[in-house]
Amino acid sequence: MAKLISAGVPINMLDGSVLTPWPALPHPRSLEGPDPVIAMQANFVRGGLILNLSTHHTIIDGTGIYQFLNLLAIVMSGKEIPADDLEQANRDRSRVIPLIPLGEPLKDYSHLRKPPGYTWATPSSPLMWCYFKMPVNALARLVKSVKDDASANKPGSLMVSENDIFSAFAWQRLCAVRIANGQPPERMSKLGRAIDGRMALGVPLTYMGHMVCHALVRLSLGQVAELSLPQIAQVLRRELNQANTAWAIRSFATFMAREPDTSSLLYGGTHDPRADLMVTATGQVQPLPASWGPLGRSCFFRRPTAAPIPGCLIINDAEGAFIPLTLCMPEDDLNGLKKDPLWKQYVRYVG
Repeated sequence: MAKLISAGVPINMLDGSVLTPWPALPHPRSLEGPDPVIAMQANFVRGGLILNLSTHHTIIDGTGIYQFLNLLAIVMSGKEIPADDLEQANRDRSRVIPLIPLGEPLKDYSHLRKPPGYTWATPSSPLMWCYFKMPVNALARLVKSVKDDASANKPGSLMVSENDIFSAFAWQRLCAVRIANGQPPERMSKLGRAIDGRMALGVPLTYMGHMVCHALVRLSLGQVAELSLPQIAQVLRRELNQANTAWAIRSFATFMAREPDTSSLLYGGTHDPRADLMVTATGQVQPLPASWGPLGRSCFFRRPTAAPIPGCLIINDAEGAFIPLTLCMPEDDLNGLKKDPLWKQYVRYVG
């Protein structure tokens, strides 16, 4: 464990074929009978324990995973789970989101349907998982640089969050790298950001069912590379505000409920690994437990190696002075980010 931590917990030291009970997304689990919603595997290593949590992502989302870990920590500390938490844990998921009645307007989600003959584009180079880390004070510097920009304070400008700014920064640097690697500037790039629908619908954070939908923005690689960071952050915030409403989320659930064959739907819509980026942030509103009873405090929270999910960026909860970042990208893109001067001003490579 000491060797792992001293190396910064690079992903190549977390072998998913050993640490997990079955393959992770997007591979099938190859299980017989009903799939479990959650399975834990305890991996004992010299100097510690790596506890793996594998979940069924159509049933539970990131906030639900964090809540499960909080409940586990409560039990391991010899305490009782609060009654309100038990109520949310056993809530009937079919009644959480009120569907929109027939005849009332819906937000359009037809872009989630698989187009006829659709196939995934071939990545520009082999796909790889990689960890970076961002110092908390570097994120503060990045946020300050955007909020101090005169264009961010024009009339009609929206208040942007740290997540807006970092997502804009990651998208901008990645698009610049991809153009430098030979991708045409006119190629369209999609940025998808995961939305936790609980707040918009008044659902407690302790509810563990899947409540995620996406805010999607499409611009060309060249546009993203050339726009200023405040401009991109404004675009992302505007789309997030439109997507993160009770009506939009109810529309999404209603669209899914009315779809005769959900196997024809694509998670987040069509995806181009040469150009697109999907961002999710964990632990933003539901932090990890402070203590695990006799196990003490956790040292890290990471995803192990698994099958590639191209264009994936996971922003983890801060661990001390650093924010871990998990990326799955073509190897050329990762190498480009490691060399990109602006990326290197704020982000450090782990492995």
